[in-house]
Amino acid sequence: MKLRILLVLPFAFLLASCGPPTSLHPLSDPKSSPVDKALAGEWERFTPVKGDSTPPPGFRFTTREDGLWDMIGQETDGTWDEDEALPAFTTIIRCDRFLTVRIEEQDAVQHFFLKYSLSLDGTLMLAEMAKEPVAKAIDEKRLKGKVGRNKKGEVTAVAITDSMENIRAYIEKEDPKKLFILLGSYRKVEPNK
Repeated sequence: MKLRILLVLPFAFLLASCGPPTSLHPLSDPKSSPVDKALAGEWERFTPVKGDSTPPPGFRFTTREDGLWDMIGQETDGTWDEDEALPAFTTIIRCDRFLTVRIEEQDAVQHFFLKYSLSLDGTLMLAEMAKEPVAKAIDEKRLKGKVGRNKKGEVTAVAITDSMENIRAYIEKEDPKKLFILLGSYRKVEPNK
């Protein structure tokens, strides 16, 4: 699966072994997901990135026939590959907005979660779920899942296996500033007129 993700997803931050935690379950039922029309369009990153992740220089969000988003990452050369679109949908927990992004691999489906906000000036802030606090919650049996560690004991991968309801309850209790790591700030690219 890791090789498949490497080939299919151009974004380094999506890799299962070094990216954010994955989950068997989404944050909500995609059929009842609210549609945030403000996400539609192309976005370009304009802030430096912190941490190990290397998000794409841009994203494109387009609506699908089933009501979900197609989230497409931009390659470093500026091209877009529509065949690499990831299905995504919005979830609101408290007053916070999240994207559940679905990775489909043959018969298996995994999800990862992004927290996002849109400022009044139109800036899109994207943050990915951090491995360490989720690994700690799994170790403390506050959340069901599996944690991969290297020989030094450092967290290398986190897979959440708990239910949708328990994941949401966990997110509601945690400090979002510790649970999510900022990927960057993006601004919408206005089409040429």
